[in-house]
Amino acid sequence: MRFGVFYAWQLPRPWADGDEHRLFKDALDQVKLADRLGFDYAWDVEHHFLAESSHSSAPEVFLAAAASATTRIRLGHGIRQVIPNYNHPARTAEGVASLDLVSNGRAQFGIGEMEGVVLDAFRSASPDVIIVEGQGALSHPAYISSTIVLRGSRPDGVILQHAPGRTVLSDFPDVAMPTPDSEIALIQAFADTTVIGMTINHERLSDDEISAAIVEFQRRLSIPVTDALTRPVEDLVTMVVTAFPTLRPLVPAGTG
Repeated sequence: MRFGVFYAWQLPRPWADGDEHRLFKDALDQVKLADRLGFDYAWDVEHHFLAESSHSSAPEVFLAAAASATTRIRLGHGIRQVIPNYNHPARTAEGVASLDLVSNGRAQFGIGEMEGVVLDAFRSASPDVIIVEGQGALSHPAYISSTIVLRGSRPDGVILQHAPGRTVLSDFPDVAMPTPDSEIALIQAFADTTVIGMTINHERLSDDEISAAIVEFQRRLSIPVTDALTRPVEDLVTMVVTAFPTLRPLVPAGTG
């Protein structure tokens, strides 16, 4: 078994002068300690335009600093954004090669490639269902990974999640929360897929408010709606087999 550290760079409000500098210095000190303790890997994310998390828009700079301060721990992009408008492929190759040189061959490189993982799962296990978990709304300006999930995995169906208790986007307090109607339209315009249901993120909602939201959104959207955490898991199974009836014989009695 191997152990590593992974940096997603949380920095919650309220902020004070020097907090960002302290965050970077603490992370670098932790990587140096992990190196001395025999940890195998240190991974750094790359995200842009987020406020309270993922303060790592230039991971190659941090990884280069870590390379100069360590001797054995492997240093990796987890993941590097490879969309050309963010990072040109040639510049990505140059940067990773340079990191590998200054770290004496310790560079690791992850790009979050989706297609190969889905194909490998299909070919190796021949499953009846492959579930791909995504994170972040397609309309969210900081979550470009949703485009990769939709285009890379090419899902036959999508289960959307919506948080009725939120009025603004996370990390974007001046941007109103999109409606599920608009998000469904965007998903189905962007990818050759169908939104088959929706789950409720019950943040700030009472149980009665969850029930009311389920009823209202089912009426408004004409798709099944549930809360995956507070309502029976069978509701999710029913949601899937209703959209894909050929799966029904595979479902144990009483679970969908």
